[in-house]
Amino acid sequence: AGLTESGEFGGDFGTPEQQIPATGLPGTDWETCMTMNKHWGYNRVDKDFKSTKDLLQKLADIASKGGNFLLNVGPTAEGLFPQESIDRLKAIGSWMDKNGESIYGTTASPFKHLEWGRCTQKAMEESTRLYFHVFDWPESQKLRIPGLGRETIRAFILADPQQYELKITKERDAIIIDLPDNCPDPDNAIVILEIVGDPVIYEAPKIAARTNTFTSELQISLNKTEDISDIRYTRDGSLPNESSQIYNGSFTITETAIISATCFVNNRPISATSSYKYEKVTPLPGRTVIGLKSGLKYNYYEGEWDKVPDYNGLTIKKQGVADNFNLATKEIEENFSIDYQGFIDIEFEGVYTFYLTSDDGSILYIGETELINHDGLHNATELTGEIPLGKGLHSIRISFFEKSGGNMLELAWSGPQFDRQVVKSGILQHLN
Repeated sequence: AGLTESGEFGGDFGTPEQQIPATGLPGTDWETCMTMNKHWGYNRVDKDFKSTKDLLQKLADIASKGGNFLLNVGPTAEGLFPQESIDRLKAIGSWMDKNGESIYGTTASPFKHLEWGRCTQKAMEESTRLYFHVFDWPESQKLRIPGLGRETIRAFILADPQQYELKITKERDAIIIDLPDNCPDPDNAIVILEIVGDPVIYEAPKIAARTNTFTSELQISLNKTEDISDIRYTRDGSLPNESSQIYNGSFTITETAIISATCFVNNRPISATSSYKYEKVTPLPGRTVIGLKSGLKYNYYEGEWDKVPDYNGLTIKKQGVADNFNLATKEIEENFSIDYQGFIDIEFEGVYTFYLTSDDGSILYIGETELINHDGLHNATELTGEIPLGKGLHSIRISFFEKSGGNMLELAWSGPQFDRQVVKSGILQHLN
């Protein structure tokens, strides 16, 4: 099927080759197809075999994302498996004899990320078994499970035939399982945690604003992934507690602030804390310039470069006025450079975000600031930059070059009174 992370596939299942999609392929039946070494078929000189540990952790990673592992083995011309493959298959089989329950019949992890490993799960009659695949056995012998909002029943090591129960305690936003001193399997140790009902995971709230800086005021919003908890937040960077303000909708800040937010249930914190600093800044003052005319002045050059050239000493092929930062002024398809200069008229004070797309390289200057350096050889890609601007005129310049392939140049922006849009010709001006 050959389905990749882009999801461009017309069938009903997918088989990404030699890769594990970062978040799986939700809503699609899929399996990763992967070789043990570098080749699909037998190659007697290819001894670069993946280790058993790597294969077992890849198996857990795939299962934790709801996929299946299709592992290729290339037999010899005599129909025999290479000894390296046999050794790894035996080791995987031995591991599965003890830990197969954590793979067979399980579904994807309810957690987005676990620092020390992966998780699979299996629904029971009135409970759920969470299988924690521990890749990095903690030196503290304490396994931290973040944001789990259900009551726990018991925890134990899957490979332990006695199912000795491990101690469970609760922290501010996590469940802690006390582990034995010795790791039962350094490749992938399985710790089972049984919980009441289906798992509910409380993630740290998302903090969002239009920009990271502001000149007078900024609206802040907080978001969460479930409808059970309340978000409590602070504005001074301190850890939210049961007395902190409850989020009831977006709010406005007028001074530099560190927003910290945590999910609470019954006045108890149950998620990690998100924090972000938003800084009040002084805008660059605008100018008043007499005698401006519409459009941008440009100098056009021809030559072969791998980056935006130093224009000093170069021969100008053509000069003129352009309506906008487009390439309508070019005379050939490759090996040219255009240097646009003029003023942009800012109607409202605030922080503006500029989006520079080019193929090949370009550099955007606002006033004396090199705001976006998108130089070098590359396809049509985009870089962004933020800058606080006061009302009035600000000098603007884009230097662009094209060596080969496609060519493209576009400047868009967003500001305090509007969403993203292409910079329009009416606000671009120049001096004679």
